[in-house]
This record gives sequence, C-alpha cells and structure tokens, in this order.
Amino acid sequence: MRRFVITSSKFKGQVEALYNLKQLLFRVDFNAAELTKEGIAYIKHRIPVHEENIYDAFKETGITAIEADFEVSFDDFKREYPYKRNTHLAEAYWPRLTSSQQYQAFIAAIDYRAHCAKNKSWYKPMIAETWLKKEEYRNDWKNM
Repeated sequence: MRRFVITSSKFKGQVEALYNLKQLLFRVDFNAAELTKEGIAYIKHRIPVHEENIYDAFKETGITAIEADFEVSFDDFKREYPYKRNTHLAEAYWPRLTSSQQYQAFIAAIDYRAHCAKNKSWYKPMIAETWLKKEEYRNDWKNM
C-alpha cells in the first residue's frame, strides 16, 4: 500500500490518495481539505487509477502529490476493532507490523466491525492478536 498527500496553494489542507497492493486507487479522502465542489471534481478527474501515473497527473497544475508514511496508532486500531478481549496481546504485536500493514489493519478493522455487526446472530469476531498475526486484515470484509 502507498499513501500520497495532495496539496496546493489553491486550497487549504490536503487530500489523501491511497493505493492498494495491486497499485490501484482504492480510497481518496477529502476530509482534511477545504475544497469547493468544483475543486473536488477537478481532483477526482485528475487522480489516476494506477499509482505510477500520480506525479504526471498533476504536472503543471500547481498541485503537488507527495508520497507519505502511514500514521496509525494502536489506539486508533483498537477503537475500530470489534472484539476487545485480550487486546493487550495485539498491542504487543502491533510494533512488528510495518506502517503500511498497520494502516491496512486499521482500514480493514472498520469493515470487519461492520461485517461482525451484520452477522452478529452467528458470527463471533476473532481476538485481535490472531486477526493481526494471520493477516486477516488482507481479506475483503466489505464483500463477505
């Protein structure tokens, strides 16, 4: 996974573009940017589906795309993960993950929580440590 921060002197804040392990765009976040509807549409139109084209997409536009690290704390992950039992074990394992894996786990935990809530009559969530160690966060919890 790769994360790019998109900024410009034409708007305040930043837009975040996330690319998955297949180098395809999977999320664009406008929450930290102050943009008009037209500005959002402009960036949506320009942002490439494939990450290798991101720098060329904004060439000569006054908009800059810079690759950035992921910053997700264990507390962020813990807040989203649906099963709170033995989270201290997962906290001990958390530093072993790369920042990209931590971010993947965080995003997947949101989807996993929704999956568990939807299937609560028969499905019991995994302990977080097991979920992290077995890389369950790599599953597509939205479509299960």
